[in-house]
Amino acid sequence: MSSTNQPMGPLDHLHRLSRRYPDAWREFDRLRAHPPPEVQWPAWCFAPMAAAYALATRGQPEPPQGIDVALLAAFGAWRPTQGVYAFHAEMQDALLSSSMAGDLPVDVLHTLPEWCVYVRTPGVACLGAALQGFWAHLEVDDGDGREELRLLLHFGETLLPIPIHLGGSLQAGLDKAHLEAMSQAALASGQAFPAMSSPLASAQLSGLVSMLLYLCIEEPELSAGGSGRPRRPRAQPRKKGKFPRLVPPDAPVVWQVGEQLGRRIAAGRTAEGASDRKGPAPHIRTAHWHTYWVGSERTQDRRRVLRWLPPIPVNAPDDEVLGDEGKGA
Repeated sequence: MSSTNQPMGPLDHLHRLSRRYPDAWREFDRLRAHPPPEVQWPAWCFAPMAAAYALATRGQPEPPQGIDVALLAAFGAWRPTQGVYAFHAEMQDALLSSSMAGDLPVDVLHTLPEWCVYVRTPGVACLGAALQGFWAHLEVDDGDGREELRLLLHFGETLLPIPIHLGGSLQAGLDKAHLEAMSQAALASGQAFPAMSSPLASAQLSGLVSMLLYLCIEEPELSAGGSGRPRRPRAQPRKKGKFPRLVPPDAPVVWQVGEQLGRRIAAGRTAEGASDRKGPAPHIRTAHWHTYWVGSERTQDRRRVLRWLPPIPVNAPDDEVLGDEGKGA
């Protein structure tokens, strides 16, 4: 547990929930090993929220305590990998301010590197409070198949769940999530969110989703925090008659995100005002998301992919300051 001078970290919250529900992780393993025949879910979903509800109620009809269903769903999915993603400061700022306009393919979120990720957000204010970070995982309703992106915002001691419906456009889902966040805030104990109803709230949530989208592109820049790349692990087999178990790491695994690209963005900003050449003044083109069609129609493998175009220096002294990677080639 963290000290009084140190805010509660991700692992502190996991341990707190483990003490309240000591059998939860074993029950998740049991469900994943032997799901009911009428319940199916895709590989990118750790387990449906209905499973978390059953664990929170312990089979009783009474509603679970507070936001425990959301906590069990998020931490059940995060515990097996405990991936922590730390973005370079320039990358974080650029992604938070990236435009989400257009018809972005929401199914790209199916390629989140793990069932649940934790993203650090140092220096970020969200909904009128300092945001330490957030968890993100995907949910699919076992009844109607509706998909959701589930965020769990981390304000030190306080955790705030926010569901984002993925049917239709991503921006429409974010707008609905803003309204849902206003009602969910009433469930958060000991924390006021004065800016919950602000028009900025939707834009702030959009920035957090933009950070997640970067983790979902085909080749995000990740510095190894463990062996190889982040992945969804397989349950470890055990003795005959016992269901396989997911073995969590000894400690959270930290992945540095966008270190090289972040330095290039910083160099581009430095170069922005350093030119004495004639012509248009040097400036930075705003970061934004863009979709591209790849593949061939003849082979029927044509598909849309999502790419992030970072801040690009235009007419800077060194036009190659960001290189091909920074230009989104």
